[in-house]
Amino acid sequence: MPATTIIILMLFGVPPILWTGALTPILTESVTAENNLLKYPQYSNGSNVTWTGNNRLGVTDCNVTTNTHGIFGSCPVSIIQSTLLNRAAQATSNLTQTHTKNDNSHYSYVGRSYGVGSSVGIFDETLSSGYGTPKLLSYNYTEPGYLTSVTCFHNASSDFHLELIQKGRDKYGIPYIYYATGRFPHANEGQNDFFAVTGILGDSNIAVVAAKKYGGRSVIMVTAGSNYLELNATQCEVSFASTFFTVGVDVTNRLIKVTPVNTTESLDSIGPLFDPTAGLALSVINQVNGLSMISTSLYTSVVGDALVTNIEAAKMDKVHPNPDAFTSMGDSFSAMIDEILLFMASSQLFIPNGGFGDFSTVGAHLTIQAVELGEFRYTMATFAVCAVLLLAVCFEACRTRFWKWLPQWDFMDTKSLVLSSATAGTDILSTLCLGRGIRKVDWMGSDLIKRDGKKPQPVPDVRLRLGRKVIQTVPGKYSTVGNGYQDELLLSREEQAVQVRAVSLWASGCE
Repeated sequence: MPATTIIILMLFGVPPILWTGALTPILTESVTAENNLLKYPQYSNGSNVTWTGNNRLGVTDCNVTTNTHGIFGSCPVSIIQSTLLNRAAQATSNLTQTHTKNDNSHYSYVGRSYGVGSSVGIFDETLSSGYGTPKLLSYNYTEPGYLTSVTCFHNASSDFHLELIQKGRDKYGIPYIYYATGRFPHANEGQNDFFAVTGILGDSNIAVVAAKKYGGRSVIMVTAGSNYLELNATQCEVSFASTFFTVGVDVTNRLIKVTPVNTTESLDSIGPLFDPTAGLALSVINQVNGLSMISTSLYTSVVGDALVTNIEAAKMDKVHPNPDAFTSMGDSFSAMIDEILLFMASSQLFIPNGGFGDFSTVGAHLTIQAVELGEFRYTMATFAVCAVLLLAVCFEACRTRFWKWLPQWDFMDTKSLVLSSATAGTDILSTLCLGRGIRKVDWMGSDLIKRDGKKPQPVPDVRLRLGRKVIQTVPGKYSTVGNGYQDELLLSREEQAVQVRAVSLWASGCE
Protein backbone atom coordinates (compact mmCIF):
# COMPACT_ATOMS: atom_id res chain seq x y z
CA MET A 1 0.00 0.00 0.00
CA PRO A 2 2.73 2.59 0.83
CA ALA A 3 4.49 1.75 -2.43
CA THR A 4 1.26 2.29 -4.36
CA THR A 5 0.75 5.63 -2.62
CA ILE A 6 4.26 6.77 -3.49
CA ILE A 7 3.81 5.78 -7.13
CA ILE A 8 0.52 7.67 -7.32
CA LEU A 9 2.08 10.77 -5.75
CA MET A 10 5.00 10.64 -8.13
CA LEU A 11 2.84 10.15 -11.20
CA PHE A 12 0.22 12.75 -10.36
CA GLY A 13 2.23 15.17 -8.21
CA VAL A 14 5.46 15.48 -10.23
CA PRO A 15 4.00 16.60 -13.61
CA PRO A 16 2.63 19.94 -12.28
CA ILE A 17 6.11 20.78 -10.99
CA LEU A 18 7.67 19.90 -14.32
CA TRP A 19 5.04 21.85 -16.24
CA THR A 20 6.25 25.01 -14.49
CA GLY A 21 9.70 24.58 -16.02
CA ALA A 22 8.27 23.42 -19.33
CA LEU A 23 5.99 26.46 -19.81
CA THR A 24 7.99 29.32 -18.24
CA PRO A 25 8.99 31.81 -21.01
CA ILE A 26 12.75 32.07 -21.51
CA LEU A 27 14.62 34.70 -23.53
CA THR A 28 16.66 33.05 -26.26
CA GLU A 29 18.10 33.78 -29.70
CA SER A 30 17.01 32.95 -33.20
CA VAL A 31 19.18 33.09 -36.32
CA THR A 32 17.76 34.09 -39.68
CA ALA A 33 19.21 35.07 -43.05
CA GLU A 34 18.47 38.18 -45.10
CA ASN A 35 19.59 38.59 -48.70
CA ASN A 36 21.08 41.67 -50.38
CA LEU A 37 20.22 44.10 -47.61
CA LEU A 38 23.63 45.38 -46.54
CA LYS A 39 25.80 47.71 -48.60
CA TYR A 40 29.56 47.41 -48.84
CA PRO A 41 31.95 49.52 -50.96
CA GLN A 42 33.23 48.42 -54.32
CA TYR A 43 36.02 49.87 -56.45
CA SER A 44 34.80 49.82 -60.01
CA ASN A 45 36.32 51.53 -62.99
CA GLY A 46 33.48 54.03 -63.02
CA SER A 47 34.66 55.56 -59.75
CA ASN A 48 38.42 55.08 -60.04
CA VAL A 49 39.06 58.81 -60.17
CA THR A 50 38.32 59.00 -56.45
CA TRP A 51 40.43 56.08 -55.27
CA THR A 52 42.99 54.76 -57.74
CA GLY A 53 46.55 56.07 -57.39
CA ASN A 54 45.36 58.73 -54.97
CA ASN A 55 48.22 60.92 -53.76
CA ARG A 56 46.14 63.98 -52.87
CA LEU A 57 47.18 65.59 -49.60
CA GLY A 58 45.67 69.06 -49.30
CA VAL A 59 41.99 69.43 -48.49
CA THR A 60 41.68 71.86 -51.37
CA ASP A 61 42.58 69.01 -53.73
CA CYS A 62 40.06 66.63 -52.16
CA ASN A 63 36.41 65.90 -52.71
CA VAL A 64 35.02 66.18 -49.18
CA THR A 65 31.49 65.68 -47.89
CA THR A 66 30.05 66.05 -44.40
CA ASN A 67 26.76 64.55 -43.22
CA THR A 68 25.18 63.11 -40.11
CA HIS A 69 27.37 60.03 -40.40
CA GLY A 70 30.65 61.96 -40.32
CA ILE A 71 33.17 63.53 -42.66
CA PHE A 72 34.33 61.67 -45.75
CA GLY A 73 36.72 62.51 -48.56
CA SER A 74 39.32 61.35 -51.03
CA CYS A 75 42.39 62.40 -48.98
CA PRO A 76 42.51 60.29 -45.79
CA VAL A 77 45.81 61.58 -44.42
CA SER A 78 44.63 65.18 -44.29
CA ILE A 79 41.25 64.41 -42.72
CA ILE A 80 42.13 61.68 -40.21
CA GLN A 81 45.78 62.54 -39.51
CA SER A 82 45.29 62.55 -35.74
CA THR A 83 43.49 59.19 -35.86
CA LEU A 84 46.34 57.64 -37.83
CA LEU A 85 48.98 58.88 -35.40
CA ASN A 86 46.95 57.77 -32.40
CA ARG A 87 46.53 54.26 -33.80
CA ALA A 88 50.25 54.09 -34.61
CA ALA A 89 51.15 54.99 -31.03
CA GLN A 90 48.94 52.23 -29.54
CA ALA A 91 49.26 49.49 -32.14
CA THR A 92 51.28 46.91 -30.19
CA SER A 93 49.53 45.26 -27.27
CA ASN A 94 49.19 41.75 -25.93
CA LEU A 95 45.61 42.59 -25.04
CA THR A 96 42.87 42.73 -27.64
CA GLN A 97 42.46 46.41 -28.36
CA THR A 98 39.18 48.22 -28.83
CA HIS A 99 39.33 51.32 -31.01
CA THR A 100 36.61 53.62 -32.27
CA LYS A 101 35.33 53.50 -35.83
CA ASN A 102 36.22 56.72 -37.68
CA ASP A 103 32.68 58.04 -38.15
CA ASN A 104 29.63 58.94 -36.05
CA SER A 105 28.26 55.41 -35.76
CA HIS A 106 29.60 55.01 -32.17
CA TYR A 107 30.79 51.51 -33.03
CA SER A 108 34.21 50.20 -32.01
CA TYR A 109 36.45 47.51 -33.47
CA VAL A 110 37.77 44.69 -31.33
CA GLY A 111 41.22 44.02 -32.76
CA ARG A 112 42.17 44.93 -36.32
CA SER A 113 39.60 46.30 -38.75
CA TYR A 114 41.51 45.30 -41.93
CA GLY A 115 39.69 48.22 -43.55
CA VAL A 116 36.31 46.44 -43.78
CA GLY A 117 33.00 46.96 -42.02
CA SER A 118 32.59 50.55 -43.21
CA SER A 119 28.80 50.28 -43.63
CA VAL A 120 28.19 49.16 -40.03
CA GLY A 121 26.19 51.78 -38.19
CA ILE A 122 25.62 53.69 -41.43
CA PHE A 123 23.74 51.49 -43.88
CA ASP A 124 22.49 48.71 -41.60
CA GLU A 125 19.24 50.48 -40.62
CA THR A 126 17.29 48.15 -42.91
CA LEU A 127 18.43 45.21 -40.80
CA SER A 128 17.01 46.78 -37.64
CA SER A 129 13.81 48.17 -39.14
CA GLY A 130 12.32 44.77 -39.88
CA TYR A 131 12.70 43.47 -36.35
CA GLY A 132 12.97 46.53 -34.15
CA THR A 133 16.29 47.71 -32.77
CA PRO A 134 15.87 46.06 -29.34
CA LYS A 135 15.23 42.67 -30.96
CA LEU A 136 18.27 42.64 -33.29
CA LEU A 137 21.12 41.38 -31.14
CA SER A 138 23.87 40.85 -33.69
CA TYR A 139 24.56 40.01 -37.30
CA ASN A 140 27.45 38.92 -39.48
CA TYR A 141 28.23 39.07 -43.16
CA THR A 142 31.11 38.51 -45.56
CA GLU A 143 32.98 41.37 -47.21
CA PRO A 144 35.99 41.39 -49.56
CA GLY A 145 39.08 43.34 -48.59
CA TYR A 146 42.84 43.40 -48.27
CA LEU A 147 44.65 41.23 -45.75
CA THR A 148 47.68 43.44 -45.19
CA SER A 149 50.88 42.66 -43.34
CA VAL A 150 53.99 44.77 -42.73
CA THR A 151 57.43 43.35 -42.04
CA CYS A 152 60.17 45.74 -40.92
CA PHE A 153 63.92 45.29 -40.58
CA HIS A 154 67.12 47.30 -40.44
CA ASN A 155 68.72 47.94 -43.84
CA ALA A 156 72.25 49.11 -43.25
CA SER A 157 72.73 49.69 -46.97
CA SER A 158 69.61 51.81 -47.34
CA ASP A 159 70.08 54.69 -49.74
CA PHE A 160 67.26 56.72 -48.21
CA HIS A 161 68.74 59.50 -46.07
CA LEU A 162 68.55 63.15 -44.97
CA GLU A 163 70.57 65.53 -47.15
CA LEU A 164 71.21 69.08 -45.94
CA ILE A 165 70.13 71.64 -48.52
CA GLN A 166 70.26 74.85 -46.53
CA LYS A 167 71.84 75.48 -43.18
CA GLY A 168 69.66 77.30 -40.73
CA ARG A 169 70.31 79.85 -38.01
CA ASP A 170 68.40 78.67 -34.98
CA LYS A 171 69.35 81.88 -33.14
CA TYR A 172 67.20 83.80 -35.57
CA GLY A 173 64.53 81.14 -36.02
CA ILE A 174 65.72 80.19 -39.47
CA PRO A 175 65.24 76.40 -39.93
CA TYR A 176 67.53 73.89 -41.53
CA ILE A 177 66.19 72.46 -44.77
CA TYR A 178 66.80 68.85 -45.73
CA TYR A 179 65.86 66.56 -48.51
CA ALA A 180 64.58 63.15 -47.50
CA THR A 181 65.95 61.45 -50.56
CA GLY A 182 67.31 58.20 -51.95
CA ARG A 183 66.66 55.32 -54.30
CA PHE A 184 64.00 52.82 -53.30
CA PRO A 185 64.60 49.09 -53.79
CA HIS A 186 63.56 47.97 -57.28
CA ALA A 187 63.43 51.55 -58.54
CA ASN A 188 65.13 52.29 -61.82
CA GLU A 189 68.80 53.19 -61.66
CA GLY A 190 69.22 56.88 -60.92
CA GLN A 191 65.54 57.30 -59.98
CA ASN A 192 65.68 59.04 -56.62
CA ASP A 193 62.65 60.15 -54.66
CA PHE A 194 62.76 63.15 -52.38
CA PHE A 195 60.76 65.77 -50.52
CA ALA A 196 61.83 68.65 -48.32
CA VAL A 197 61.64 68.68 -44.53
CA THR A 198 62.75 71.25 -41.99
CA GLY A 199 64.12 71.37 -38.47
CA ILE A 200 64.99 74.27 -36.21
CA LEU A 201 67.90 72.43 -34.56
CA GLY A 202 69.33 70.59 -37.50
CA ASP A 203 68.12 67.04 -38.13
CA SER A 204 67.63 66.15 -34.46
CA ASN A 205 63.85 66.60 -34.58
CA ILE A 206 63.34 64.99 -37.98
CA ALA A 207 61.96 61.50 -38.65
CA VAL A 208 60.71 60.86 -42.17
CA VAL A 209 58.52 58.03 -43.44
CA ALA A 210 58.41 57.56 -47.20
CA ALA A 211 56.48 54.88 -49.11
CA LYS A 212 56.61 53.88 -52.76
CA LYS A 213 55.64 50.99 -55.01
CA TYR A 214 58.25 49.80 -57.51
CA GLY A 215 58.50 46.54 -59.39
CA GLY A 216 55.29 45.24 -57.83
CA ARG A 217 56.68 45.73 -54.30
CA SER A 218 55.29 48.19 -51.78
CA VAL A 219 58.07 49.51 -49.55
CA ILE A 220 58.21 51.93 -46.61
CA MET A 221 61.54 53.61 -45.85
CA VAL A 222 62.38 55.50 -42.66
CA THR A 223 65.22 57.92 -42.12
CA ALA A 224 65.72 59.96 -38.96
CA GLY A 225 67.93 62.37 -37.09
CA SER A 226 69.68 62.14 -33.76
CA ASN A 227 66.53 62.13 -31.59
CA TYR A 228 65.09 59.11 -33.43
CA LEU A 229 68.15 57.00 -34.18
CA GLU A 230 66.38 53.68 -33.49
CA LEU A 231 64.07 54.44 -36.43
CA ASN A 232 66.83 55.28 -38.88
CA ALA A 233 67.55 53.02 -41.86
CA THR A 234 64.41 50.97 -41.33
CA GLN A 235 62.83 49.28 -44.34
CA CYS A 236 59.36 47.74 -44.31
CA GLU A 237 57.74 45.45 -46.88
CA VAL A 238 53.96 45.77 -47.24
CA SER A 239 51.88 42.94 -48.70
CA PHE A 240 48.28 43.24 -49.94
CA ALA A 241 46.38 39.95 -50.30
CA SER A 242 42.78 39.99 -51.53
CA THR A 243 40.56 37.85 -49.32
CA PHE A 244 37.16 37.63 -47.71
CA PHE A 245 36.46 38.71 -44.15
CA THR A 246 33.70 37.77 -41.77
CA VAL A 247 32.38 40.91 -40.14
CA GLY A 248 30.63 40.15 -36.85
CA VAL A 249 28.56 42.99 -35.42
CA ASP A 250 27.38 43.06 -31.81
CA VAL A 251 24.47 45.50 -32.06
CA THR A 252 23.79 45.48 -28.31
CA ASN A 253 27.32 46.53 -27.29
CA ARG A 254 28.12 48.27 -30.60
CA LEU A 255 31.25 46.22 -31.26
CA ILE A 256 32.71 44.92 -34.54
CA LYS A 257 34.95 41.86 -34.86
CA VAL A 258 36.65 41.20 -38.20
CA THR A 259 38.07 37.78 -39.00
CA PRO A 260 39.82 36.71 -42.24
CA VAL A 261 38.11 33.78 -43.93
CA ASN A 262 40.35 30.76 -44.39
CA THR A 263 39.82 29.60 -47.94
CA THR A 264 41.97 27.91 -50.53
CA GLU A 265 40.25 29.82 -53.31
CA SER A 266 41.40 33.25 -54.34
CA LEU A 267 38.97 36.12 -53.98
CA ASP A 268 39.04 36.83 -57.70
CA SER A 269 37.86 33.31 -58.50
CA ILE A 270 34.94 33.53 -56.07
CA GLY A 271 33.41 36.86 -56.94
CA PRO A 272 33.97 40.13 -58.76
CA LEU A 273 37.40 41.70 -58.64
CA PHE A 274 37.87 43.57 -55.40
CA ASP A 275 40.55 45.97 -56.64
CA PRO A 276 40.60 45.46 -60.42
CA THR A 277 43.44 47.89 -61.17
CA ALA A 278 45.38 47.51 -57.88
CA GLY A 279 44.87 51.26 -57.68
CA LEU A 280 43.49 51.02 -54.13
CA ALA A 281 46.71 49.46 -52.82
CA LEU A 282 48.71 52.14 -54.62
CA SER A 283 46.55 54.87 -53.07
CA VAL A 284 47.22 53.49 -49.59
CA ILE A 285 50.99 53.58 -50.16
CA ASN A 286 50.79 57.13 -51.54
CA GLN A 287 48.83 58.25 -48.47
CA VAL A 288 51.43 56.73 -46.11
CA ASN A 289 54.10 58.57 -48.09
CA GLY A 290 52.28 61.86 -47.57
CA LEU A 291 51.97 61.46 -43.80
CA SER A 292 55.48 62.81 -43.07
CA MET A 293 55.04 65.63 -45.55
CA ILE A 294 52.17 67.14 -43.58
CA SER A 295 53.11 66.17 -40.03
CA THR A 296 56.76 67.17 -39.57
CA SER A 297 57.13 70.49 -37.77
CA LEU A 298 60.11 72.68 -36.95
CA TYR A 299 60.35 71.31 -33.43
CA THR A 300 59.33 67.65 -33.51
CA SER A 301 58.22 64.83 -35.74
CA VAL A 302 54.77 63.63 -34.73
CA VAL A 303 55.19 60.53 -36.90
CA GLY A 304 58.48 59.72 -35.20
CA ASP A 305 56.94 60.35 -31.79
CA ALA A 306 54.07 57.96 -32.52
CA LEU A 307 56.44 55.20 -33.65
CA VAL A 308 58.74 55.63 -30.65
CA THR A 309 55.79 55.69 -28.23
CA ASN A 310 54.59 52.32 -29.53
CA ILE A 311 58.12 50.85 -29.32
CA GLU A 312 58.51 51.95 -25.71
CA ALA A 313 55.06 50.67 -24.77
CA ALA A 314 55.96 47.24 -26.16
CA LYS A 315 59.21 47.19 -24.20
CA MET A 316 57.41 48.13 -20.97
CA ASP A 317 54.77 45.41 -21.25
CA LYS A 318 55.03 43.54 -17.94
CA VAL A 319 53.42 40.34 -19.21
CA HIS A 320 55.06 39.86 -22.60
CA PRO A 321 57.70 42.53 -23.18
CA ASN A 322 58.73 42.94 -26.80
CA PRO A 323 62.08 44.68 -27.16
CA ASP A 324 62.04 44.27 -30.94
CA ALA A 325 61.52 47.77 -32.31
CA PHE A 326 60.95 46.52 -35.84
CA THR A 327 58.00 44.35 -34.85
CA SER A 328 56.43 47.33 -33.10
CA MET A 329 57.01 49.54 -36.15
CA GLY A 330 55.34 46.93 -38.36
CA ASP A 331 52.32 46.96 -36.03
CA SER A 332 52.14 50.75 -36.23
CA PHE A 333 52.18 50.79 -40.02
CA SER A 334 49.59 47.97 -40.18
CA ALA A 335 47.28 49.94 -37.90
CA MET A 336 47.61 53.09 -40.01
CA ILE A 337 47.01 51.16 -43.25
CA ASP A 338 43.85 49.62 -41.75
CA GLU A 339 42.55 53.09 -40.90
CA ILE A 340 43.34 54.46 -44.37
CA LEU A 341 41.59 51.52 -46.03
CA LEU A 342 38.57 51.93 -43.76
CA PHE A 343 38.30 55.66 -44.43
CA MET A 344 38.55 55.13 -48.19
CA ALA A 345 35.93 52.38 -47.98
CA SER A 346 33.56 54.66 -46.05
CA SER A 347 34.12 57.45 -48.57
CA GLN A 348 33.22 55.11 -51.43
CA LEU A 349 29.70 55.01 -49.99
CA PHE A 350 29.27 58.80 -50.28
CA ILE A 351 31.76 60.40 -52.70
CA PRO A 352 31.54 58.73 -56.17
CA ASN A 353 28.72 59.13 -58.69
CA GLY A 354 27.64 62.52 -57.50
CA GLY A 355 27.31 61.45 -53.87
CA PHE A 356 25.34 58.27 -54.54
CA GLY A 357 28.39 56.14 -53.88
CA ASP A 358 29.85 53.03 -55.45
CA PHE A 359 28.73 49.91 -53.63
CA SER A 360 27.37 46.42 -53.87
CA THR A 361 25.02 44.50 -51.58
CA VAL A 362 25.40 41.34 -49.56
CA GLY A 363 23.23 39.15 -47.36
CA ALA A 364 23.61 38.89 -43.61
CA HIS A 365 22.85 36.36 -40.90
CA LEU A 366 20.86 38.01 -38.13
CA THR A 367 20.61 36.94 -34.50
CA ILE A 368 17.26 38.11 -33.14
CA GLN A 369 15.94 38.06 -29.61
CA ALA A 370 13.18 35.47 -29.20
CA VAL A 371 11.07 33.90 -26.47
CA GLU A 372 11.05 30.13 -25.92
CA LEU A 373 8.49 28.31 -23.79
CA GLY A 374 10.27 26.29 -21.14
CA GLU A 375 13.63 24.60 -20.94
CA PHE A 376 14.32 21.52 -23.02
CA ARG A 377 15.16 19.32 -20.02
CA TYR A 378 11.86 20.13 -18.28
CA THR A 379 9.92 19.62 -21.50
CA MET A 380 11.46 16.19 -22.04
CA ALA A 381 10.92 15.20 -18.38
CA THR A 382 7.26 16.22 -18.61
CA PHE A 383 6.89 14.27 -21.82
CA ALA A 384 8.43 11.18 -20.21
CA VAL A 385 6.12 11.32 -17.15
CA CYS A 386 3.03 11.91 -19.29
CA ALA A 387 4.07 9.03 -21.52
CA VAL A 388 4.28 6.77 -18.44
CA LEU A 389 0.83 7.90 -17.34
CA LEU A 390 -0.56 7.23 -20.80
CA LEU A 391 0.97 3.77 -20.82
CA ALA A 392 -0.52 3.10 -17.38
CA VAL A 393 -3.98 4.11 -18.61
CA CYS A 394 -3.60 1.90 -21.67
CA PHE A 395 -2.48 -0.99 -19.47
CA GLU A 396 -5.51 -0.58 -17.20
CA ALA A 397 -7.80 -0.36 -20.21
CA CYS A 398 -6.48 -3.67 -21.49
CA ARG A 399 -6.49 -5.31 -18.06
CA THR A 400 -10.12 -4.40 -17.36
CA ARG A 401 -11.26 -4.92 -20.94
CA PHE A 402 -11.93 -1.21 -21.24
CA TRP A 403 -13.33 -1.08 -17.69
CA LYS A 404 -15.92 -3.79 -18.37
CA TRP A 405 -14.90 -5.70 -15.22
CA LEU A 406 -14.94 -2.73 -12.89
CA PRO A 407 -17.49 -2.90 -10.01
CA GLN A 408 -20.68 -0.91 -10.29
CA TRP A 409 -19.95 0.99 -7.10
CA ASP A 410 -20.34 4.73 -7.73
CA PHE A 411 -18.24 6.82 -5.40
CA MET A 412 -20.08 9.93 -6.61
CA ASP A 413 -23.37 8.65 -5.15
CA THR A 414 -24.03 9.49 -1.47
CA LYS A 415 -26.08 6.37 -0.75
CA SER A 416 -23.37 4.17 -2.23
CA LEU A 417 -20.75 5.84 -0.03
CA VAL A 418 -22.86 5.40 3.14
CA LEU A 419 -23.66 1.78 2.44
CA SER A 420 -20.12 0.88 1.43
CA SER A 421 -18.74 2.61 4.53
CA ALA A 422 -20.98 0.61 6.86
CA THR A 423 -20.08 -2.91 7.93
CA ALA A 424 -22.26 -5.46 6.20
CA GLY A 425 -24.13 -2.92 4.08
CA THR A 426 -26.21 -5.65 2.50
CA ASP A 427 -27.36 -6.83 5.93
CA ILE A 428 -28.36 -3.28 6.82
CA LEU A 429 -30.59 -3.07 3.77
CA SER A 430 -31.96 -6.51 4.41
CA THR A 431 -32.79 -5.58 8.01
CA LEU A 432 -34.39 -2.32 6.93
CA CYS A 433 -36.53 -4.10 4.41
CA LEU A 434 -37.24 -7.34 6.26
CA GLY A 435 -40.71 -7.51 7.72
CA ARG A 436 -42.08 -5.91 4.59
CA GLY A 437 -42.72 -9.20 2.79
CA ILE A 438 -39.20 -9.42 1.44
CA ARG A 439 -37.02 -12.39 2.25
CA LYS A 440 -33.66 -11.39 0.64
CA VAL A 441 -32.09 -8.14 -0.48
CA ASP A 442 -28.87 -8.01 -2.55
CA TRP A 443 -26.98 -4.69 -2.82
CA MET A 444 -25.23 -4.40 -6.20
CA GLY A 445 -22.55 -1.91 -5.12
CA SER A 446 -24.29 1.14 -6.55
CA ASP A 447 -27.71 2.70 -6.18
CA LEU A 448 -29.38 -0.57 -7.27
CA ILE A 449 -30.62 -3.57 -5.26
CA LYS A 450 -32.22 -6.88 -6.12
CA ARG A 451 -35.13 -7.99 -3.98
CA ASP A 452 -35.68 -11.74 -3.89
CA GLY A 453 -33.59 -12.06 -7.07
CA LYS A 454 -35.93 -9.94 -9.08
CA LYS A 455 -35.06 -7.18 -11.52
CA PRO A 456 -32.68 -4.55 -10.07
CA GLN A 457 -34.44 -1.60 -8.53
CA PRO A 458 -33.24 1.66 -6.99
CA VAL A 459 -32.14 1.59 -3.35
CA PRO A 460 -34.99 2.87 -1.19
CA ASP A 461 -34.58 6.23 0.47
CA VAL A 462 -32.36 5.88 3.51
CA ARG A 463 -32.58 8.59 6.15
CA LEU A 464 -29.81 9.12 8.65
CA ARG A 465 -29.91 10.64 12.08
CA LEU A 466 -26.65 11.08 13.94
CA GLY A 467 -26.40 11.39 17.68
CA ARG A 468 -24.13 10.41 20.55
CA LYS A 469 -25.05 7.64 23.02
CA VAL A 470 -23.27 5.58 25.68
CA ILE A 471 -23.76 1.84 25.20
CA GLN A 472 -23.62 -0.26 28.33
CA THR A 473 -22.42 -3.65 27.21
CA VAL A 474 -22.72 -7.00 28.96
CA PRO A 475 -20.51 -9.79 27.61
CA GLY A 476 -22.54 -12.40 25.79
CA LYS A 477 -25.70 -10.33 25.74
CA TYR A 478 -27.44 -8.32 23.05
CA SER A 479 -27.41 -4.52 22.92
CA THR A 480 -29.66 -2.26 20.92
CA VAL A 481 -28.48 0.85 19.11
CA GLY A 482 -30.71 3.39 17.40
CA ASN A 483 -34.39 3.95 17.01
CA GLY A 484 -37.06 2.82 14.52
CA TYR A 485 -36.28 -0.48 12.92
CA GLN A 486 -33.56 -1.86 15.15
CA ASP A 487 -30.68 -4.15 14.53
CA GLU A 488 -29.37 -6.31 17.43
CA LEU A 489 -25.60 -6.64 17.79
CA LEU A 490 -23.94 -9.46 19.76
CA LEU A 491 -21.10 -7.93 21.74
CA SER A 492 -17.88 -9.80 22.35
CA ARG A 493 -16.38 -10.43 25.74
CA GLU A 494 -13.47 -8.06 25.09
CA GLU A 495 -15.70 -5.04 24.40
CA GLN A 496 -16.08 -2.52 27.16
CA ALA A 497 -18.62 0.25 27.72
CA VAL A 498 -17.80 2.87 25.08
CA GLN A 499 -19.13 6.16 23.85
CA VAL A 500 -20.07 5.92 20.17
CA ARG A 501 -21.89 7.93 17.62
CA ALA A 502 -25.28 6.35 17.37
CA VAL A 503 -26.77 6.03 13.92
CA SER A 504 -30.51 5.76 13.44
CA LEU A 505 -31.54 4.36 10.07
CA TRP A 506 -34.97 3.91 8.60
CA ALA A 507 -36.11 3.32 5.07
CA SER A 508 -39.09 3.90 2.88
CA GLY A 509 -39.89 2.15 -0.37
CA CYS A 510 -39.33 -1.44 0.81
CA GLU A 511 -42.93 -2.42 0.08
